[in-house]
Amino acid sequence: MPRFHHIVVGQNLIRGYDLQGEGTFNKPRTHGKHHGLDIVSKPGHHVLAPITGTLDRNAIAHDNPIDRTLGGLHILGVGEWAGYVVWMFYVHPMVHGRIEAGQPIGIAQNLAAYSKYRGIINHVHIQVKKGGQYVDPMSLFGWFQ
Repeated sequence: MPRFHHIVVGQNLIRGYDLQGEGTFNKPRTHGKHHGLDIVSKPGHHVLAPITGTLDRNAIAHDNPIDRTLGGLHILGVGEWAGYVVWMFYVHPMVHGRIEAGQPIGIAQNLAAYSKYRGIINHVHIQVKKGGQYVDPMSLFGWFQ
């Protein structure tokens, strides 16, 4: 099975419990379950591509067409990642088009700047589907095993 590249420079840690909940896959949320994994990040630091693919468009956090301040990326996997779709949220995109795993693709946003996220640990949210089904991103990060 292919493995994701680190997505932040330095040690990649999973967001634990804070005032807004927990950052692991399938944890309960107000409107269902958490379909992703939150990786602790520092505002302003580079975010790296987890896979090789095509960064085909920006994504909007929480599908909110009114508030587009929280950025995101939509990646279609190629090669060994064909069939995978990856969303990364709380990231300002830097590039579009073909990307390589490990390439800087964006800048981590500062969640503390948004009152909605008071008390949250700053992070990048990563969500993955394969064949239309959600996949636990932790299973793709070999360095968490």
